[in-house]
Amino acid sequence: MSVGLEHGAANTPRRVHVLFVHGVGRHSRLSSLLQAYQSLRANIKSPEAPIEFEDLFSSWKLRDFNDGSHPASLRLEPQRRNADTGEDRDIYLYEVNYSALAGVIRDNHRLDIAHLFISLDLAVNVSRNRLRAAFSKSLTSDAAERKRHLALAGIAQRLAGVLVAGTVPILGLPSLLLRRYIGTFVADFTRFFEDVATFALDRNGESLISAHVDHAIQSIEVKRTGDPLTSDEFVIVAHSLGTIVTHSFLVRHWEDDKVPDRVVTLGSPIGLVCWLWRFLDFTGLRFDPKGTNEDPYFCWKPMKAPTGSGRTIDWINVVNHLDPIATAFPMGDIYLAMDEQQIAARLAGGKVRNHFIKTGGLLSIGAAHTEYFDDKKNFLELLGKSISMRPNTTSFPASRKADSHWLEAGAHLFSWQVGMWLAGLGLLVGYFAWLSHYCGSPMPWALMTLYAWPPFTMGWLAFFQRLLLGGPTKRTRAKTIRGLPLFDRSSFPYRLRQILGFGRSDPAFDARAPNLAWKYFLHVVSFIPTFIAMVLPIWWMAFINGAEYGLRQFIQETMSLGLLFVGLFMLYTMTFAVSEFARHWRGGLKSLDLLTHYP
Repeated sequence: MSVGLEHGAANTPRRVHVLFVHGVGRHSRLSSLLQAYQSLRANIKSPEAPIEFEDLFSSWKLRDFNDGSHPASLRLEPQRRNADTGEDRDIYLYEVNYSALAGVIRDNHRLDIAHLFISLDLAVNVSRNRLRAAFSKSLTSDAAERKRHLALAGIAQRLAGVLVAGTVPILGLPSLLLRRYIGTFVADFTRFFEDVATFALDRNGESLISAHVDHAIQSIEVKRTGDPLTSDEFVIVAHSLGTIVTHSFLVRHWEDDKVPDRVVTLGSPIGLVCWLWRFLDFTGLRFDPKGTNEDPYFCWKPMKAPTGSGRTIDWINVVNHLDPIATAFPMGDIYLAMDEQQIAARLAGGKVRNHFIKTGGLLSIGAAHTEYFDDKKNFLELLGKSISMRPNTTSFPASRKADSHWLEAGAHLFSWQVGMWLAGLGLLVGYFAWLSHYCGSPMPWALMTLYAWPPFTMGWLAFFQRLLLGGPTKRTRAKTIRGLPLFDRSSFPYRLRQILGFGRSDPAFDARAPNLAWKYFLHVVSFIPTFIAMVLPIWWMAFINGAEYGLRQFIQETMSLGLLFVGLFMLYTMTFAVSEFARHWRGGLKSLDLLTHYP
């Protein structure tokens, strides 16, 4: 039974154990533990060294730092013990750090991120068409629910297309030419998706990380006596991918004594990931504990519902404004094999407490996912209360209202959609103004409308990437591709590739990654459609004016400006990609009826 924090000193545990689980990216040892501790005690965004005044929890002192244990720990104790207010116990802070482990796994088994995006896009293609077929055969289900899921499937397809198109400027020839300037960004971008793939797609990676987390939790000595006066309390605070790792632990160990009393998830994609798992791996989005489709995308194995009652968990889910990863997930996603009534019986208060915060405004879209610990007025107060650093006479801080949270998000996403589109148009205007000056004629402007619509630009790039790289994979076989509809905009390049004689057989069991020379060759070939788009106005001018060597002269005379043009293309493509991402993100919110009062 969960130990409450707001029921007086009689229910106060003697010790509180708090485990922090980090998200994607490179995290050095102790980074998650010390980031949490330093954020609680100081303003770590300030350029100046901290002073005591900014310590939110000055009534607590650090008594011990055991960095030689596994997991490493900090022990805090109150300056003055007061049983009446619950400030009479020690608090132990820990971290579980799987970042280095994930890095070693990927060093041993390299993944091609462009191929990863193509594989996802292909799997979404297959599942979207399967969903249509399943819903057409099962008309007894709710029509509005079918419509919502089909709309979400279409949005998933378009977002996957944006990722596929983005491989040209971010991972292709432009990034190689400009790696001196954008190498760090590309490395971070790659590591983000490598970490996700390591836990979601790699069976070895998932089992190793899960075993690592299990061992860390088993090493924390949580005393369970059955008596609230003497029992310890265990809290897990997880961020981003760490919430998926924690969720996996809970599903696998729900009936164990090591399950926490409280879970605080922040920036959690649990709702997104659970929907994608059901969409990609189960017919008609119906979770089946007996097994998945014949060609599952994720590496996870479905589990049956637990038979026992299990420990009651107090679950708080924190969602920041404009965090693209965070979801206010439905209660059914906590354990897909159980119905919501069974899940409610295992949650304190019968539900997940969604808590909405706002750390920034319109311009926070790129940073909102990592700014939770910067929110001293709300999130850190909530965290302090959740881990017993606030007296039990205080209450949890108030959440933003869900309706206003989502409506403001919709308004800001619309602003990003339009703003990035206008920024892309500005770059186009600059390029065509230069072309017009070079040609001494306003004629190039006549072609600018071909480049001014983000869906067309992303569709052009995605089409040729699918055509070039979209063969069978370990997860989607050649015969499955043959079953895709020919006259579907997203499926057509995969079918066309087979019609042209490519990708008609499945990958060999012992297939190896292409060598470096072949990868560079593919980068060059995949850039050809972009190159054609860049020089099309010159070709057109040569055709209209009858100039025989218009393109050759252009290349010779502008060779020194090559990197500038490539950089301009990258910015143009990325602004349009962000515009499309914001449009589809907002479309997803509308499909979920979260923007009911927003046009």
